[in-house]
Amino acid sequence: MIDHLTFCISDENGAWARIEKDFCGRLPLRNLIWKGGLTQAPQFIEQLNVKVIKDAGLGESGPPAQDTGEHTEGGSGAIEQPPPLLNLLVIDADCDSDAYKAAVRPRVKAWVARAAARRG
Repeated sequence: MIDHLTFCISDENGAWARIEKDFCGRLPLRNLIWKGGLTQAPQFIEQLNVKVIKDAGLGESGPPAQDTGEHTEGGSGAIEQPPPLLNLLVIDADCDSDAYKAAVRPRVKAWVARAAARRG
């Protein structure tokens, strides 16, 4: 059973700061029903702790996320951090359709490509 879920938040223009307090105030997640697949019976999760880490690499090819202090031991003895289960991109797109297509959409596509590459 999972003891916590890690969310990696990417934010290049400060939108996360405006919603962080409200988002984190609703944690931990409660009364969830997990449906793991067609053959697995649904499971009830009374409470799930969430660890939120801030992505340091949005818009750059820098490190993927700030250190959370939780690591797993790799096979070679090196300490590795597993990738977050969920990556969230928070954007402030208060613009018209054309401006969004020209400025925001390419950044979103690039972020999706980087997040997919990190997962392997």
